Amino acid sequence: MSRIKCALGLAALAVTASAEAGVVTTSSQSAFNLITTSRAYVRESFAFTAPGAYSSLAGGTAWNAWSMSAGSSGLEVAGGRARAADAGATITITFAPGSVFGVGGNFFMSNDAGGPASQVRIALASGQSYVANSSATSFAGFVSTEAITSITIQRQVAGADPQFATVGSLVVAGVPAPGSVACLAAAGLVGSRRRRR
Repeated sequence: MSRIKCALGLAALAVTASAEAGVVTTSSQSAFNLITTSRAYVRESFAFTAPGAYSSLAGGTAWNAWSMSAGSSGLEVAGGRARAADAGATITITFAPGSVFGVGGNFFMSNDAGGPASQVRIALASGQSYVANSSATSFAGFVSTEAITSITIQRQVAGADPQFATVGSLVVAGVPAPGSVACLAAAGLVGSRRRRR
């Protein structure tokens, strides 16, 4: 019975969001996964494992390619997180054109010690946004009927205390190019043949 309620709740959420320019916004990674799976999107997760200071970061290949910057601030990677090097700087993540239809992750504001602070605003280039209390484990996700070109992560409320836009994880969902799908299918066939032997 609870699965039926959950499915009905997700359907209601999807219908409500479709009236708002075809974007579903969710704070549940499970809901994000269900919605992207129902739309036959492929998901790829990215982590930040190479500590250091960077002018920008990039990941993925072809359809799931992305780049991250914080303007002239640069980025710092430590403890599995990427954050703007300067307090108050906005992080922008740009995606491969035309193939990313879902993006989610752990987006928050952190203080000098790296702990969560204040509220965070995550916004799509198309204008839809999500505001949440900062938490290193909270999830925010967008699934759109139109390709997502970029998102920004920034502080919601101005204040004197230093706060840093932070990304703890990144999930990209979309439609691989036809050649990529063929490669994935071939890899699946090879994998299934190996299991049979």
